Amino acid sequence: MRRLLTWDRRAFLKFGVIALGTLGGGSCFETVALAANGDRRRWGYTGSVSPEHWGELSPDYAACSRGQYQSPINLIDATPVRLVPPEIHYRSTPIEIVHTGHTIQVNYAPGSTLTFDGQTFNLLQFHFHSPSEHQIDGQSQAMECHFVHQHQDSDALLVFAVFLQLGKANDALEPLWAHLPMTIGETYHDRTTTIDATQLLPPQLDSLYRYDGSLTTPPCRESVTWLLCTDPLTLSIAQLDRFIQAVPANARPVQTRNHRPLLRAI
Repeated sequence: MRRLLTWDRRAFLKFGVIALGTLGGGSCFETVALAANGDRRRWGYTGSVSPEHWGELSPDYAACSRGQYQSPINLIDATPVRLVPPEIHYRSTPIEIVHTGHTIQVNYAPGSTLTFDGQTFNLLQFHFHSPSEHQIDGQSQAMECHFVHQHQDSDALLVFAVFLQLGKANDALEPLWAHLPMTIGETYHDRTTTIDATQLLPPQLDSLYRYDGSLTTPPCRESVTWLLCTDPLTLSIAQLDRFIQAVPANARPVQTRNHRPLLRAI
């Protein structure tokens, strides 16, 4: 397993490596999210709409403040168990990238699946957080990618998370970063160019943590199965900087209200 290098976002800001800006004349933290039902809900990562206030913004977000199994968490004191690695069957899909106002999200066409513990889940989308939302022994990484899946026969969710640390440029990101939407609500869709999400996964998937938690954004829905791969990928400072220009810090702090067992594969 490659060693995870720790990363301090504040250090980069201090020495001017990353220049944070604003979008549309204001902070993109305080944005309006458009839910699937068309209901507009305002939440973000700073000020009056920051994570500590999410539970106050809507009755639908009550779990954000009252839930008992919230994510993300600090990965520490895990119980070593034998976990069978997930079976990944991702297909190539036409590129569709959306700036949601809270992240850069890549929507995935039907037909790609992940099977874990005898259950099969369909890949819906993947998106990015910087810095990483989960921590290992109290340390964050430069970025975390979440692959969001839904059970093929129910609404149960499974999120497979991959860490990215600073290092050499990530070639698999380039088809996305070349067309990264920089303004809220902007979408890039190219039916002639495809991306294979498998290229954004580590070559080995047996260095895993598993626990039950929640979505890390409103409505903070619980009963989400989390698989976290601690074998990191890399991205360059230039790639990280471009993401931050589009989406400044978008990580929910680690949560302490989660007492479900944390399991580590052996």
